[in-house]
Amino acid sequence: MTRIGNVGTPAIVNTDEKIAFYVSLALIKCKNVESEYLFHYIKSSHFQNELWKRILHTAFPMKINKGDIGDCIVKLPCIDEQKKIASLLSDFESIVFEAEKELECWKQIKKGLLQQMFV
Repeated sequence: MTRIGNVGTPAIVNTDEKIAFYVSLALIKCKNVESEYLFHYIKSSHFQNELWKRILHTAFPMKINKGDIGDCIVKLPCIDEQKKIASLLSDFESIVFEAEKELECWKQIKKGLLQQMFV
């Protein structure tokens, strides 16, 4: 998760290799937590509000200390529920992504038609 600048942007790192992370990132590794669930939870308004309370707003760029991230509350249902929630949200994100691509395609068609009409 980013912790400096654009605070609170999550990503899933799927590797067991030893890798280095830049200081502006926080690596969150939890036991008994589905990574996709945590990914979606971090993006939720609830968690983003938790971060916002702890961000150092006087810093430029904005940042949050690693210790303050650990003070954020995360609601954790059982692992099976986490998997179901993560799967549902991932499926929904895929549908939204495809719809956005289709909308962009329609916008391009409209733009082309307008250009042809007013030449």
